[in-house]
Amino acid sequence: MINNPVREIRRSQNEEDFYSINKLFRDKHNNLCKGFDYFYCSNMKNRVKNYQGIWSFIVQNKKKLVKGCELEEHYVSLSEQYAYLLFDYDQIVELERKVKSDNDDVFLMAYFTYNLILSAKSILDVFAWIIKETFLAKVDLMPIEVSIIFKNYSSEKGKHNKFKRACEDNLNGNFYEYLCSDCTQAVFANLEKHRDIVSHKGKIHIMRYDNRDIGKVTIVKPKNPEVFRTIGFDELHKKPGGENEFETCSQFANGIIANLDGLFIQVNAFVLKYLQAR
Repeated sequence: MINNPVREIRRSQNEEDFYSINKLFRDKHNNLCKGFDYFYCSNMKNRVKNYQGIWSFIVQNKKKLVKGCELEEHYVSLSEQYAYLLFDYDQIVELERKVKSDNDDVFLMAYFTYNLILSAKSILDVFAWIIKETFLAKVDLMPIEVSIIFKNYSSEKGKHNKFKRACEDNLNGNFYEYLCSDCTQAVFANLEKHRDIVSHKGKIHIMRYDNRDIGKVTIVKPKNPEVFRTIGFDELHKKPGGENEFETCSQFANGIIANLDGLFIQVNAFVLKYLQAR
């Protein structure tokens, strides 16, 4: 019997072949600083201006608050997941700057886009728990019912009906209307659709596209992440207006982050006002 040794595939030791990430950043005073955590948490605070106010209030009063320790943990989670979100976005933008993308770039683009989707959905889940611990602390809810994605809420069998009804009964009218608006719920539903595919069903078809109009090979994704279950890329692109069925990953990420920024600011404002009045 002849033993055929398996050839070991070794990674290149050439530094030019490595995917590198700059760990030096400039702060608002143009000083060089080092540290992902510091930079991206600072970036988050610059985007969500009222974060520091709610965070300081919770830390200073957590022993007096009904769910003070839980709220502190939720806000730590938010800052961490938001830092991941912004880091992934920066990597996506950096990859899109390349004039001619290759298969390795597609691999990395999918990796960072998937991570961004998972962090964004985690942030939505944390927002739901902040609402639960703040406004609905006395409402008996199972964990599966705690969600601000009010799908199927018109049906009595919808699993999020109880949470939606509790929000309707206990939240400030303007805040409840904001959460329930068609625009807000459409953003939530689109994010959940992307997350469900990444986590449970398959893959989002991120691919290279030779954009001859600008003389650049770009990386795109279908706007509807489920489209390739029924139709191929070439067939879709040949359809009239087919090019409008695609978007860059940074366009997708921009929309998600902009909506989360707005939601974050709204949640902070209503939670702080409620807690201060207790």
